[in-house]
Amino acid sequence: MKKPFKLLIFTLLLMVAAMACKSNLTEEDMQTENLEELIIGKWQLVKVDEVFVPIPPPPSYDYSKYNIMYEFKANGVLTVFGETNNIERYIGHEICDHLYSFVDDDGGLGMPNLPFGLQIGTFTSWYKISSEELIINDSPLDGYIYYLIKIN
Repeated sequence: MKKPFKLLIFTLLLMVAAMACKSNLTEEDMQTENLEELIIGKWQLVKVDEVFVPIPPPPSYDYSKYNIMYEFKANGVLTVFGETNNIERYIGHEICDHLYSFVDDDGGLGMPNLPFGLQIGTFTSWYKISSEELIINDSPLDGYIYYLIKIN
């Protein structure tokens, strides 16, 4: 009985710690009326955190020295491109075209501080965006957090 209780407490603490992570995004960035316009353009994948409970801290993969680009187009197509063959563990989205769309969170299913849904292919993630940074978070408990910076 003690083991499941300890695991539950550990999981809750990990969730609180994950939600407390800081980013460069401000409340003003999140209040922007044109969130869908902000995403249009090229973004470089710089880091991915792999979050799988109960393994703290999450492994982090630095992709900043590689030119892995995510190009969001106004027509709802995301093109992911770049050279990933020489990367020992590539966790980004598949190198190809993907359909993307925005999902309203009227039901309040989003994570705290991540209220906006972004669907890429068949996967829906929560995201934060500013004019310089995009965080795609598909890890309410297990999954990945993608960090991208705006190129143009």
